[in-house]
Amino acid sequence: MPKLKRKDKEVLIEELVDRLKSASGLIVTDFHGLSVEEMTVLRKRLHKVGVLFKVVKNRLAKIAFDKAEISEQMSDVFQDRPTAIAFVDDPFVAAKELVEFLDDEDISLSFKGGMISGRMVDLDFLRDIGKVSSSEEVYGKLVSILSAPISQLAWSLKGIIQKLVLVMNEVAKVREKGEGG
Repeated sequence: MPKLKRKDKEVLIEELVDRLKSASGLIVTDFHGLSVEEMTVLRKRLHKVGVLFKVVKNRLAKIAFDKAEISEQMSDVFQDRPTAIAFVDDPFVAAKELVEFLDDEDISLSFKGGMISGRMVDLDFLRDIGKVSSSEEVYGKLVSILSAPISQLAWSLKGIIQKLVLVMNEVAKVREKGEGG
């Protein structure tokens, strides 16, 4: 990265603080050895699922984490090696994409640390949630599970009401014949 002026650094730090506070999670990686082409592929894959993947100078990241008051949990992450941070809104989807990329044999991206909803996570946790569907899919399944009994009740009641109407129609026909005959 080119040398930044103090004013540019301050702007970058404030931008990082805003992103840190607004993201539901973050994944910190070491991208040393990753080619520009591989980095571009990763950024595009993550961008498709709503993740911003940003290369950050360690010193600036450490200052931003201090300002965002999350430095204690992530203090050892910014010691050395180049750093890139994935700012995450949906941890399930982001973990799935990043873990798939990390598992590629030809890729030299390594996991430094992560945090989801204020809780430190390790690579094993990311692998586990990467196997789970996205939060939208989980919510969709939950809604269908919860609505299934209601739908079944509605269909059952509809069937009972239809039978009741048929019986009442037959009773009405019998009474008409009895009065008219």
